[in-house]
Amino acid sequence: ITFRVVKGFSGGGKPIANAVATGTLQADQVDLLDATYGDWGFTIAQYYQVNPKVQINVIYTQHNQQRAFAIKRAYPQVNLFPPRTQDHYAVPQMYF
Repeated sequence: ITFRVVKGFSGGGKPIANAVATGTLQADQVDLLDATYGDWGFTIAQYYQVNPKVQINVIYTQHNQQRAFAIKRAYPQVNLFPPRTQDHYAVPQMYF
């Protein structure tokens, strides 16, 4: 395995945030599919301290837009992708 991608949809952001918090995440790319509730996105972005080359992509719908913008302000290296849909449950079909 030469490149590890971790994806989380909706509540799937929580286990990724937990892995960052416990130091167990091993990823080259993290895709958060409308999965930045609470402080999860900020916690996950802290992974840059462990792996500065990680690519973190945040795909968000309207209800998480302000949080996505706040994460981008705090961590400019995070990539934001505007929603192609406002249907939270359609996001995985577009990105998985």
